[in-house]
Amino acid sequence: MQDFSKYWQSDLNKINRNLLPVFLILSSVGILLYSVVDYYLSPEHWLLFFFIRILLSLEAVVLLFLNRRKVLSNLATFYIFAIPVYIFFAFVASLLLTNVQLLIWNLSVSVAAFLWPYTLLVIRCRHIILLNSIFAIFFVLFYLMFSPIHYFDLLTYGGIFLIFSLIVSPFIGHSKYNSHYKNSKLKFDKEHINLLLAESNSKLSKMIISKDKILSVIAHDLIAPFSTLRGFSSLLIQDIKENNTGELLRDSQVIHDTLNQLYNLLQNLLKWARTKVETITWNPIQFELSGLINKVVEMNIHQSNQKEIKVSVNVKKNLFLYADQNMIETVIRNLTNNAIKFTGENGEINISAYQNENDTFISVKDTGVGIAQSQINKLFDAQLATSQLGTNKEEGVGLGLLICKDYVEVHNGKIWVESELGKGSTFGFSIPSNGENPGKQKVIPA
Repeated sequence: MQDFSKYWQSDLNKINRNLLPVFLILSSVGILLYSVVDYYLSPEHWLLFFFIRILLSLEAVVLLFLNRRKVLSNLATFYIFAIPVYIFFAFVASLLLTNVQLLIWNLSVSVAAFLWPYTLLVIRCRHIILLNSIFAIFFVLFYLMFSPIHYFDLLTYGGIFLIFSLIVSPFIGHSKYNSHYKNSKLKFDKEHINLLLAESNSKLSKMIISKDKILSVIAHDLIAPFSTLRGFSSLLIQDIKENNTGELLRDSQVIHDTLNQLYNLLQNLLKWARTKVETITWNPIQFELSGLINKVVEMNIHQSNQKEIKVSVNVKKNLFLYADQNMIETVIRNLTNNAIKFTGENGEINISAYQNENDTFISVKDTGVGIAQSQINKLFDAQLATSQLGTNKEEGVGLGLLICKDYVEVHNGKIWVESELGKGSTFGFSIPSNGENPGKQKVIPA
């Protein structure tokens, strides 16, 4: 989440953007109303003042348009508009000769300085003092240059303006600025707390889903292999007693396959649990990729031979990768297991890899049953992921792909799938070749 200073600046711009039209409209209306006063106080200058005020009103409209188009900032717009208006007041006052008229103009200027920026726009106190100081200098200079007025009178009537512009209006502006600042801080804190609550709820929801997933494994997928082991171990004892060599070999093979399935399931379960408590140990080393892939293929040779699936590896020798070897092996093993699981007899699986300057790309392509497009987005979502039976009724709980996603993201990589129902699937992932910058998962470097 952004820090408060940026949030406050954005909120301040929004407040002023909403207030600026009111400021400019009221200023323009005030300019026109002064023309009525001019008609009675200084009829000889009334027409000149009227045209000048019309020009200032048009300036207000143009500046409002530029501000809406974000060509000018709120503060720049305010300065460009306010300074000519203040200079205009000084010019008008310089044309008036009587003390009564000077008093009236000083009061009007003071009211303008009091009302315009400080009851409408929200700006810093130092901007208020700077702007009014600039105007006061112009005001005095015009008096001295064009008005035959004594210094005492200038101090007397000008003092009214100075009290308003340099004391009263900065005080009010400071109070208003602080008030909006505190309100913005409260709003920021509220949004920050809501964001933290949302993140906590999201984490809690994921933990509950993970717990339900683990319970489903324990309730069904762990019990099923053990039931198979119990049944076939009894048959194995019977075969030994009856010296039935053929059945003995078959039952031993079923037990072996079931133990392999159970071993892989327990591995995935433990790794899944570790990723959810965010205590993954990230231990990158440099290793040769083709040797690792051939090792994974060899580990699954029995399952692929049972279904007469041809597994080919298309990886160049001496293709090295700097990453966590155990994690990469787990990802490739899970993708290969899935490919075997969903590929029918006499199918084909191709594992390939290549590198460019920045990333290493690894893919597992099969000629299996494929995946419907509506199901692809659910594969890597713990809330939606479900298990499907393989072509030989192989079971699972869908943890493998979730672990793959977590491990790839630890390496700051990406994982994807391309598939067409009935024509096979390609699961691929990429990770940075240099192994830098662990990704989204919280890891403990070894």
